Amino acid sequence: MLKPRVPPPVLALCIAALMWWMDWHIPLVRLLAPPWNSIGWGFIGIGLVVDALSVTAFIRAKTTVNPLCVDRATSLVVTGLYRVSRNPMYLGLIALLVGWALLLGSLAPLSVDRCIRAGDCHRSDSPGRGRACGKIWR
Repeated sequence: MLKPRVPPPVLALCIAALMWWMDWHIPLVRLLAPPWNSIGWGFIGIGLVVDALSVTAFIRAKTTVNPLCVDRATSLVVTGLYRVSRNPMYLGLIALLVGWALLLGSLAPLSVDRCIRAGDCHRSDSPGRGRACGKIWR
């Protein structure tokens, strides 16, 4: 079983730092100049709301939010945003990263196409999460 070694929010923060570094040192082409780059704040706001609602659903279900400890899961969350998305927490992180890239405004952060692959965490821990949820519902 593949297990993530870095919590997804920490990974997203590292990706955001890499995006900033690339914007600062390798700006390439300025795509969005002020005030148009402010569109990024909308994506950041959406990402924060989605993540807050997702975490709140886990807290209400009294189960762990930590994908590094799926064996501590006590219930399967299927309410709120989890009715329409398999994992809105990662969706929120991706919205935050897209917003950050738009705020930076240059092509370099957007060329970090793997930053959008914060979902790699999702891919690497889904088998473990599936097994842990299977144990809960058996």
